[in-house]
Amino acid sequence: MILFENMQILVIDYISPEGHKNFDYVHVNALSELGYGLHLVGRRNQFASIANVGDFQVSSFPEWTFKTLPLKQLSVRVMEMVRLKWVFSHVDVNEYDAIIMLSYDVLSLFPFRFKKKVLLINHNNVSQLADNKIKLYLTRRLRNSFIHIALNVLMEKKLGELLHGKKVVYVPHGLVLNGSTIKRPSFLGDSDKFVFCPVNRNHDAVLLQRLLDSKGVTDYLECQGITFYVKKTVDYTTESHSIRRIMSFLSTEEYYYMIEKSVAVILPYGQTFKYRCSGIFFECIARDANIIATKIPDLEIYKEHARVQYFGDENSFIQCLKIIDKPNKAIDKGYFNPKKYWLEAFRQVKIL
Repeated sequence: MILFENMQILVIDYISPEGHKNFDYVHVNALSELGYGLHLVGRRNQFASIANVGDFQVSSFPEWTFKTLPLKQLSVRVMEMVRLKWVFSHVDVNEYDAIIMLSYDVLSLFPFRFKKKVLLINHNNVSQLADNKIKLYLTRRLRNSFIHIALNVLMEKKLGELLHGKKVVYVPHGLVLNGSTIKRPSFLGDSDKFVFCPVNRNHDAVLLQRLLDSKGVTDYLECQGITFYVKKTVDYTTESHSIRRIMSFLSTEEYYYMIEKSVAVILPYGQTFKYRCSGIFFECIARDANIIATKIPDLEIYKEHARVQYFGDENSFIQCLKIIDKPNKAIDKGYFNPKKYWLEAFRQVKIL
């Protein structure tokens, strides 16, 4: 049995996605609060916001290992393997009681063998397993020392079905509760009423275009004095003054202003958004924003734990806007705290 206060964990983010910095912060903070000794390994600045969270060692991959080369898909995986090889060359893995991979791809991870238990955090990996037979085969072939961390209960269930008895443990995505300051974008007035749609590549383009081109939606927005702000890349044909494209880049402070000060944040994810989590969704919860989201299972599971309404067409979207005007319900943000779940995860896999 390993003494709690002496437990040492190697935390690796060898992919280091820009959009995962907040996620990494949440989980490193949770692990630090549990009293574990941590050694973080990732891209330079991936852990910059974590500098004051705790006393731990940070190692950075050489920046050249993130260089984009020809044959991008292949070269990305090769560089990921180079970074994992770098870990073995520069870190004594045997010094640690467990390893946590904050993100991973099985194509680059599979060739490596770890003597310690490795906890793999699954982001969109689960949806890939459902669609990619090669990734599913390789993931099933990982040694039993690899433990899969699911970020919501649907992911946990699906992983259990796909991986035939491999160890799967639920740890919630978590919230960043001490976010950065906010700054009003220059295109907004101080008292403007607006909704904000921070779409990404997973959005339902057809549904969103129907909303923006709907006379019923634009008439309601104009009647209520609400402007719908959406990224400039989204297509629509309406000439309503209530629809505006955001033509400039939003700074982090401006982005959070749009979330905090909006009447609601619109999240039109498509039906293919399965067995994964939306970082934007959790940013909205952390900042007490109202959310209007598409009616899909991976968002509906939070209906009792967030200020969220669900829509599937133009009429139900308008109804959501009407409901938003009612008093907000209190949210228990402790429900999303991953700290106690990490402790339970280590107990389940017999590390503690």
